[in-house]
Amino acid sequence: TVTDPTARAEDGVLELDYGRMQVGKSKTKTLTLLNNGVVAATARFDMAVSDEFRFPERNASVRLEPGESKTLDLTYAPLAVSTEEAPHSANVRLVVMQNAFESTTVRLKGECFEEAVTFEALPEDAPDTLKFH
Repeated sequence: TVTDPTARAEDGVLELDYGRMQVGKSKTKTLTLLNNGVVAATARFDMAVSDEFRFPERNASVRLEPGESKTLDLTYAPLAVSTEEAPHSANVRLVVMQNAFESTTVRLKGECFEEAVTFEALPEDAPDTLKFH
C-alpha cells in the first residue's frame, strides 16, 4: 500500500507535485510503502526514462516483509523550462508481484521557470524568495 503521497489529481491518480522550481535546482520528495499483509511482498516500479525526474528504483523491485514500511526518494531536477499548461510529468507504476489486484500509479509533476536575475544562497526556508526589511 502507498501511504505517502496521499494527494490525488482531479482524475483520482496519486500525485507528487513539486510545484514551481528554477532551472538547475532540484527537490526531493518521498514515496512511502507499507506491507499491511501477512506475507512478504515484492513491489516492482515501472517508469519511463525522464530527463526531469530521478528515481533510483526505476524499473526495479523492492521486497517488504509483513508490517514493514519503506520510504523511497524521487527527485525533480529540471533542465528545461516548462509551462503551467504543460508541466513536466512522469508516471511511476507500482505493481505488487503475484497480486493482480494491487497496482497503483503515482504521477510526478513539476513546473520549471528561468529568471534573468537570481539570488543564490538564500536561507533554507526561502528557496526562491528575498524579503527586504
